[in-house]
Amino acid sequence: MKINTPVNHPDEVAALVEAGSDEFYCGYNPEDWSEKFSFAVWMNRRGPGPANISKFEDLQSIIEQAAQARRKVMVTMNAPTYTDEQRDFLKNLVDSILSIGGAGFILSDIALMQWVATTHPQAQVIVSSLAAVTNCASARFYQDSGASRIILPRQLSISEILHMKKNLPGLELEAFVMNDGCVYEESFCSTTHAIGAFCQDKWKYTNHCSNESGTNKISEKLFQDAIDDYQKRIWYLSNCGNTQAENGAPNGPCGLCAMYDFHEAGVEYLKVVGREATTHRKIKSVEMTHSVLQKIQIGADKMQTSEFAKSLRNFGEGCQNGYMCYYREPATAMS
Repeated sequence: MKINTPVNHPDEVAALVEAGSDEFYCGYNPEDWSEKFSFAVWMNRRGPGPANISKFEDLQSIIEQAAQARRKVMVTMNAPTYTDEQRDFLKNLVDSILSIGGAGFILSDIALMQWVATTHPQAQVIVSSLAAVTNCASARFYQDSGASRIILPRQLSISEILHMKKNLPGLELEAFVMNDGCVYEESFCSTTHAIGAFCQDKWKYTNHCSNESGTNKISEKLFQDAIDDYQKRIWYLSNCGNTQAENGAPNGPCGLCAMYDFHEAGVEYLKVVGREATTHRKIKSVEMTHSVLQKIQIGADKMQTSEFAKSLRNFGEGCQNGYMCYYREPATAMS
């Protein structure tokens, strides 16, 4: 398995390679995109700012440094869909990025995907998790459209991922392993964070009881307990408020314990999330993922891998209650 890592500044490349990164992905949002289509229309699933590179020379520096370390760089263009005008803009950008050594693109828009695969067969086409590839049939559709790898949505179970890997020969799979959860299913989210992440807001709720006697103290408590539990879940998925464990490990959604099953099944890539994250969070996330992978490679079994992963996290409650887990169920056989 290889570790795919976010990068958004040239100064991060060397440190991330040393931490264990095998491949990089980044967002590029040139100023003329926002000038042409407005700041509210995002070129990829992250907005202008820390999650995206804005200067072409910075992108070129990242690609050149990665090449020196024998690493590839993939650029995200993964808004769910684009207009014809936006797609024409991106086609020119694809040409520019490939000319400086970009290896491929992470895409969701099927028309742009097919264009890249047809006109630039040397470029790797990777299907974004935003494309909602949740079964083998949809994966084969994208494979037929020129894709060589699928980034699987967050909400798939270990068993579903293992089933897909078994039944999709010749197609690389990439699974989430660290950071940035999603309260619902990002693949089916038609909103934009340009106006704020409404799914993470603390909304005010009212308990309306349908029976004639109205609400009572018991139903009110159950209702409030459910709301408190939901808010706690949101906190965990939002990287636990960007907190850290005592050992400096970043808290947040984690799939380290699932790595043993993925390794045994032949899943090719592990995705560390967080283009907008601090360099420290990226480095520590890669280091932990790399350490677990090394443990597996020297012969640790599933239980040993899980215990080792939890010791690296050093956040007992987060592991014990399952709220921090990307994959909360044990793997089961699927035909």
